[in-house]
Amino acid sequence: MGSLDLKDAASGDRIWGDLWLLLAVQGLPVPIVLCYLLFGSLPPVGVFGHFWLLGLNVFLVAVREALCLAIAPSYDTTRASAKLVF
Repeated sequence: MGSLDLKDAASGDRIWGDLWLLLAVQGLPVPIVLCYLLFGSLPPVGVFGHFWLLGLNVFLVAVREALCLAIAPSYDTTRASAKLVF
């Protein structure tokens, strides 16, 4: 779920499906949560939609950040010009 296949490894439909999935679970949650934090509201999605939409996206952002923190030690940062910000 974390990357797109190479051009010749999958069909065009599969690549577009993977792109949609990555956008939905890694690209959109951050702007959705920021929109809620900055403006205090989300687009209308039904009676209980805001609660579930916000909860799901906060969960996805938390998972993304936890995974980034978990794999950060595996990178060689000895020659990095900038320090990591956590």
